[in-house]
Order: sequence, then structure tokens, then C-alpha cells
Amino acid sequence: MGNMARLVNTILRWSVIFLGLLLLSIGIWLTYRFLNSTKKWMQTLKESEEKFKNVLSNSRDILYKMNLETKEYEYFSPALENMLGYKEKDFLKGGLEFTLSRVHPDDKKEMDDVVDSYDEINSSNFLPTVEFRLKDIEGNWVWVSNVRTLVKDEEGNPEAIVGTVRD
Repeated sequence: MGNMARLVNTILRWSVIFLGLLLLSIGIWLTYRFLNSTKKWMQTLKESEEKFKNVLSNSRDILYKMNLETKEYEYFSPALENMLGYKEKDFLKGGLEFTLSRVHPDDKKEMDDVVDSYDEINSSNFLPTVEFRLKDIEGNWVWVSNVRTLVKDEEGNPEAIVGTVRD
């Protein structure tokens, strides 16, 4: 092999090594930038979540979400305990049965009709406001107003009810 061939071979080897190191450095730099931006995004998301939790925690209204398919509650705000004395888990575990068992007997028929109507919900986003009495944990009756909004999936089908209960 001639000197020229050896020189070309050496230059090619070093060029490949240099390009490999350059690509590796660029990959490391891009990974660092991605992780750094992800870290900032996660911090922003965490701060936003904390603000939202703070608002929910300090609201005097009960906020809830009920899945229409399963008829199970998915969320209750902390105001539930302040207003009625019950823990969130009581309503989440007991579902509609638990809620309806705490409705005043004079309001029970209307509330049963409201629950039965959930199977026939269609396109309207806003559901009628319902006023009724609920028994708190100490046995007292509390008048509440339940303002409900319909949540739809991507195809526009009713998916859940999000409501605000105010005394």
C-alpha cells in the first residue's frame, strides 16, 4: 500500500471518528435541551396544578364529576366535608345509591326522576338546575342547589356530568 493510500485511509478513519464524536455531542446537547425544557414544562404544570388544587380546596361549593356510563362518581371536592361532613370516599364508594339515600323523602321522587333522565341525555350541554335537601352527617337537612353541565367525548356523545352543589 502506498503512502498516499495510507494517508487517505488515516484521514477517513479520523473523519469517521470526528463525525461520530460530533453526532454524539449533538445528541447529548439535544437530549440536555429536551430534558431541560421538559423540566421547565413539568414545573409550570406543577405550579398550575397547585393553584387549581388551592382554588378547589378553598371553594365553599362542592364540585363533582360523575361518569354517565357507569353512574359512578369520579371526583368530589374537599368542600363536601365542610358542607355535609362526609368524606369524599363515602360518596365515591357509595355512588348514586349513597347520595339518593341522603335525599329528603319529599324530594326523593324528583331526584329519582333526575337520575332516570341521565339515560336519555343528548345534545344539550346544560342540564336543569335541581334544588333539593340533603341530610348532613349530623342528620340535619341542608337545602342545596345542583348546577350541572354535560361533558362530551370527541364524537359529541355524553360522557360525564360535572356539577356544582351550593347550599
